[in-house]
Amino acid sequence: MNEEEQIQSDIECFENNASAIPDDGDVVEQIPLFSSSDMQSVIEDGKKKPPIHRLWGDFWWENELVFLFADSGIGKSILATQIAYEIAKGESECTEVEVSPQTVLYFDFELSDRQLARRYCNADFPKALIRCTISEEVDSEDFSMNVIDGIKDKLIDTGAKVMILDNLSYLSTQTAEAEYAGVIMDGLTRLKRELKISIMVIAHTPKIEEWKPLSKTNMAGSKILSNFADGVFAIGRTRVGGRYLKLLKTRMVSEPDEKSLLPYFNIVTEPYLHFEKVGDETEKKLLMGKPAKDFFSSIWDRAVAEPIPLNELVKLIVSKDNSKNSAKSKDGNARKRIDRAIKYGALKKDELKNIYLKTDN
Repeated sequence: MNEEEQIQSDIECFENNASAIPDDGDVVEQIPLFSSSDMQSVIEDGKKKPPIHRLWGDFWWENELVFLFADSGIGKSILATQIAYEIAKGESECTEVEVSPQTVLYFDFELSDRQLARRYCNADFPKALIRCTISEEVDSEDFSMNVIDGIKDKLIDTGAKVMILDNLSYLSTQTAEAEYAGVIMDGLTRLKRELKISIMVIAHTPKIEEWKPLSKTNMAGSKILSNFADGVFAIGRTRVGGRYLKLLKTRMVSEPDEKSLLPYFNIVTEPYLHFEKVGDETEKKLLMGKPAKDFFSSIWDRAVAEPIPLNELVKLIVSKDNSKNSAKSKDGNARKRIDRAIKYGALKKDELKNIYLKTDN
């Protein structure tokens, strides 16, 4: 086709489609982007609506999109399965479930059928707990492109109002990238609003130093993901090998502070694999102590050539002591700490000056 023929073809195409272009006399209906009302009317109308119920304690409420994250091997899938089970039967032994038994879709991208059977050989799950897996015929590209639509179809087919995705890495291999993380969150948020459902997503985290308090910044892709989520909570490991839960973001209740009591658990196998609540304690008491080498490296630069004077190191340790002990007790405890560190190899004598410690062995 030469240039003249191309121009004639474009003219014909424009004329054929001209009827679809509104002229000045046509009225084009535009859907408003926003609705508005005075604040007090919104509050009064809100009081008349049904209350929002706890699906699983303060960690997950109706019509929320929440994230549960933890380090590898700490029991994310075990707890997520337990939460699904307890919502499906409408009761829990370790927290409040304020809803009647619900149909729960558990999208399991983690365990094979045989692994699941081995893990839960003694369990008796209700029919309302429905496990969904990836069809063998679907390739990874099709899955990533159509996962939100596929989830929507299952929700409509089953009538379920509660769903759990285990885990986020299978939604896309690019989750840590801000652009795709935003696409995932947009899709999940649209599902939540359109179908009026509750969603929990299991997320991974980079390696966590187990002596540090849990923070929502520990979650992989946290900046995008947690900003869109209604709630975020995490599993930590206790100093004795148990587990504890910490609420890190919520729109429903006050977030815990350093004085708040957090629930802690043991993982038990009977009558099925689950978290069994032991009690409540502050995070500081639940956490493992900071390794001695890391502690000393955090308060002074051990790479400097000159040894640090003993009294100066004592003052640095005392400055980190937030206890209500007297100044004399803090000084003595600091010297004992240095003594133990030298004894067990966390400190070397040649790193210190004037190394005469008046402490007990």
